[in-house]
Amino acid sequence: MVLQENFRGTIATLCFLVLSIFLLLAMVASTSSVIKTDQIVGTIESATAGPLNPKASIGRGFYYQYSVRLHNDGLLVLVRGDIKRPLRLGHHVLIDRQYWQNGRITYRLSGPAGFGL
Repeated sequence: MVLQENFRGTIATLCFLVLSIFLLLAMVASTSSVIKTDQIVGTIESATAGPLNPKASIGRGFYYQYSVRLHNDGLLVLVRGDIKRPLRLGHHVLIDRQYWQNGRITYRLSGPAGFGL
């Protein structure tokens, strides 16, 4: 009986350690740095205010999410903008395309609000 309770405690401890190691490895794998940045021009096609659920804004605040059509390859990308400085549809903006070590590519407005061109 005592041996069985000890065995359960050992199994629980091992499961906790394995889970902790997996979480630590996932955190380390997700950390990456930007290796290259390009500036490209795009046109705003649509805009939505976010987040849709106001409770989700806690800690992040409100923002505009823009659909921007890139001029160089016609790709449609999503970028976030400051809620205090809305940009008009059809507006030309500068976008930073960031290449990460882990292979991700992200897009963000260049400058304070992706100033219009």
